[in-house]
Amino acid sequence: MPLVKPDLLDYINSLGDVKSQTWVSFADIYEPVSVLREVLSSSSDSLQEFQQRYKAAFEDRVNMLLDLYRFAKMKDDSVWMDEIMTRLEKVNAFLQLKMENSDFCAS
Repeated sequence: MPLVKPDLLDYINSLGDVKSQTWVSFADIYEPVSVLREVLSSSSDSLQEFQQRYKAAFEDRVNMLLDLYRFAKMKDDSVWMDEIMTRLEKVNAFLQLKMENSDFCAS
């Protein structure tokens, strides 16, 4: 998936020269995958239920990030604001991809 490739490569490069086998979850470092993991970890009785949970989880994450952004702005913390904006951009890019591939998860 081209959307995650740059972040995945950055993460792999950040590991440096690892001598032993290490278990790493991409969900721990990539916001949209973390949300998707949360959705997939709960059982769904139907595709419609999955779609509703998917939509709600991403909406909740965007709202949480917007709340954090407002707080960071109130604290005048531009570094934190930039970090949150990057996270929001990744979540929005993932949602845009979902909309472009609506067969996967129609709203």
